[in-house]
This record gives sequence, structure tokens and C-alpha cells, in this order.
Amino acid sequence: MAKREARREREDEKDDLDERVIDITRVAKVVKGGRRFAFRTVVIVGDNKGNVGIGIGKSRGVPEAIRKGSEGARKKMVPITLTGTTIPHEVIAKHGGAIVMLRPASPGTGVIAGGSVRAVLEAVGIRDILSKSQGSNNMLNVAMATLKALEMLKSGDDIARMRGKDPATMVPFWQRTRRAMPVLPLNAPGAQASQPQQPSQPNNQQQSKLPRARPAQPVQPLNANAQAIANSQQQNQENQRPARPVMPAEALAAELPPAADTPGVSPVTLPPPESSPTENNDNA
Repeated sequence: MAKREARREREDEKDDLDERVIDITRVAKVVKGGRRFAFRTVVIVGDNKGNVGIGIGKSRGVPEAIRKGSEGARKKMVPITLTGTTIPHEVIAKHGGAIVMLRPASPGTGVIAGGSVRAVLEAVGIRDILSKSQGSNNMLNVAMATLKALEMLKSGDDIARMRGKDPATMVPFWQRTRRAMPVLPLNAPGAQASQPQQPSQPNNQQQSKLPRARPAQPVQPLNANAQAIANSQQQNQENQRPARPVMPAEALAAELPPAADTPGVSPVTLPPPESSPTENNDNA
């Protein structure tokens, strides 16, 4: 009876676990007589409550390989540290040529992952997370790198204990609560300091230091502005000096003193004015 009950319990546990087959590959083994082909399966088993395991099964038939992988995954299930529906901090892990980065996300983000990374995260029970897979895209290596990254997670209390800080400062920002200000009674000594101060009226000395506002100038009507513009233009015309007329060469020579009156200066002879072609034609 005891064996039957234990067997039923194990079967019930199997029904509760989330089992996923992420890879089925045909492999070959070289022997003396040739090659022997078989199938390799990668199975992920989790309870959606923080426990997950990865198993590998190999057999000549696919069903037998899946059964072996499922049993191996159940035996290798490990607990994972979670914070609500996400992980407590960012982590990067490498397995073979695969590199996986996991980053916590706020509620409502969802599982931003694909392939074997998504299968492992959903089997653990994570609902909000950001991930990035780099390097090799081999399903087995990526799944093992994801599991290794999850095993590296530590709770906020453990990290705070290691750093000697308050555990409240190590939680994600969306879980932090604002500290409420204490309400003091009116009779308390610090109550007056906490009350907002009313703005005081400036005294005479303070009013004297304040800058004085300029008096507003009256707005002149449009006709007055036009009259002022006309007066300014007239005044500018009166202030302008008349242009000096240009004297011809003959008049300028007549005004100059004779050469005999000025010693050491030769007399100036002006060339005769050139006649235009029209005048020459008229004279002819």
C-alpha cells in the first residue's frame, strides 16, 4: 500500500510540473561495423514556482529519449531566487559559445525572450524579464547558459548583508515605498518649524530697496504720431547743408592769381575744351 501511495504521489507531481521538449537531434555513433544512429532530446522541467531542471535523453527511439530526458531533468531541479515575478538583479552567464544576459523588468513587461531562453524562464515562473542571447545559437548551450545565469542570482537581503546596507535600499525601484513624514502635534516643540511660514509684508526699509517701476507713458494717437514724424523730417531737411556748386575750369583759373605775382611758379596753361563730334559737324 505504501508503495502504491508513493507512486501516486510521484504521478501527481509529474502532472503538476511544466515539461517542455526544446530540441530533438539525430546523432550518430561510429562503431566497427559502421554508424549507429540515435536521437538526443533536451527537456526542461519546472514547477512555475522557482524550481527548474534541464535533462538530456538519448535513445534509438524518440519517445524513449524524451522519457530519459524528463527523468533526468526532474532529478536535477534546482531552486531559483526570484523577486515577485522577475529576478532581483542583472546577470550575465556563459556556457560554451553561448552568452545570455538577464535583466529585471517592471510588472506588465512580459517575458522578452525567445527560443530555449523563454522556455527556461517560463518553466521557472518568471513573468516579467528582459533578456539577450549572444554568441552561439545552439539550443542546448543557450539553455544551459540561462540556467547558469539563474543559479547566480542572489536575494536583496543577501546582497545587503554582504555590503552592509539596509535591505530596503536593495529592492527594485518599483517596490520601493516612499517614507511618510511624521505628523507632530501642535503643542510639540518641532511643530512650529514644520508648519509652512506665511509670507510677511515688507517694511519701509525693505520697500526702499525694491526697484521702482517706471511710470507708464501715455499712448499718443495716430494723428499725433504722424505730426511728430513730419516735424522731425522737416527739421532734418533744415539741418542739412546745401551742396557746394562745382566751378568750371575757366572760372577757377580766373580766380587764381597771375604767375608773375608768385615767384618760382610757372604759369598754368589750360588746354582748350574739346569739341564734341556734333559741334564739328555744325562748323563744317
